[in-house]
Formats: sequence, C-alpha cells, structure tokens
Amino acid sequence: MGVEIDGRLGHNDYRLRKLTQILKEKDKLLDGVPAIIEEMVQRAAESDVKLRRTIEKLEKEIRSLKAQLGYSRNRPKQPKPEVETKEQS
Repeated sequence: MGVEIDGRLGHNDYRLRKLTQILKEKDKLLDGVPAIIEEMVQRAAESDVKLRRTIEKLEKEIRSLKAQLGYSRNRPKQPKPEVETKEQS
C-alpha cells in the first residue's frame, strides 16, 4: 500500500499509522450512522403521533367553542310587536 503525504510513507511510519487509526475511527462512526438515523426517525414518528393527538384535541375544542358561540348568537329573539292592521269590513 503506497500512500503519499508529503512524499512516500513507509509501513512503519508514524503518520501512516496515525492516518489509518483516524480512518478506522471514521469508519466506526459511519457504521453507527444508520442506527442513529433509525433512532431519529422513530423519535420523529412518536413526536408526530403525539402532535396529531394534540391537534385533534384542539380541533374538538374549537368545534365545541364554535358551537357554544353559535348558541349564544342564536338566542331566541324577542317577539316583534304586532302590527295593527285595519279591519276590513
């Protein structure tokens, strides 16, 4: 394996060992990424379900309040005074 960083490096060179160590650590991190993504997707789904429940509760409350508001608007009106009409004979 020939790697060039500021010239050719030998197999026992410190920089090559350090570089391979760093690459192995990066590979481990990359191997863990799918699990992290899956966990984030699961948390997002749980949060989505929770928010949908909250939205449903609020929509029910809004409908209830609108219904109450409708009842207060549709109060029985006071009867209109009767208009006196001329009797036709």
